[in-house]
Amino acid sequence: MCEYNLVEILLRLQEAMEAEPRDDVEPMRVDRWLAASVIQKAIRRGHTEYALGAAAALWHHDRQKLYTRLAVIAAEDVGAGNPKLVADVLTAVSSSV
Repeated sequence: MCEYNLVEILLRLQEAMEAEPRDDVEPMRVDRWLAASVIQKAIRRGHTEYALGAAAALWHHDRQKLYTRLAVIAAEDVGAGNPKLVADVLTAVSSSV
């Protein structure tokens, strides 16, 4: 059994973002397609601030696409390294859409 409920965590994160936008994360001024691409590339390269900025932009443009991109990143970049995490993310994403 998982120690945490990833769906609940995502929902709490969503509520927190809607209630109290973070002042320290500036959404990138890009379209949703570039934001989705930047998220994955930034995560692969360990550029947290770029990933957060792109995620914030995508959050404002198209939340559905953000959830989908998180699933893609889990499958492509985590994959066999942590199958449980991939399953948790896919479950959370499918519950959020």
